[in-house]
Amino acid sequence: MPYYLTKVVGTGTEDDPRRPYISKFDGVAWAAAYDDPPSTRGCLVFCPNPTPEMEADPYVKRVSKANLDDFYSSTEFDRLKQFLADHGVTDASEINRSDYTCRQILNWIGRKISRYQGFDLNRFIVAG
Repeated sequence: MPYYLTKVVGTGTEDDPRRPYISKFDGVAWAAAYDDPPSTRGCLVFCPNPTPEMEADPYVKRVSKANLDDFYSSTEFDRLKQFLADHGVTDASEINRSDYTCRQILNWIGRKISRYQGFDLNRFIVAG
């Protein structure tokens, strides 16, 4: 399950709606969780069909593992925490790599970014 962190773009008008940065990549489907109005925290995005160009972009960070029930390595977790800190999610010290699976950490990120305490990856899907 490919989940990413990226920034929110757009002014929120009808001509320039708020959306995740990855919307600029042709043919990419996505569902995003972010605060409205968006803050510097960016957004958590589910993208089932990423492109190589999207994954190489410095404003896009893949944050999921192939199996969401796996744990992050120390290096992966440190990079994730740094990316979060760089985007205004500074309380990542609340979570410990060895205590939480990828799924649990992504749920935590979704709650922090969207400010919706009921955020749950099990209800965060792309349909259609």
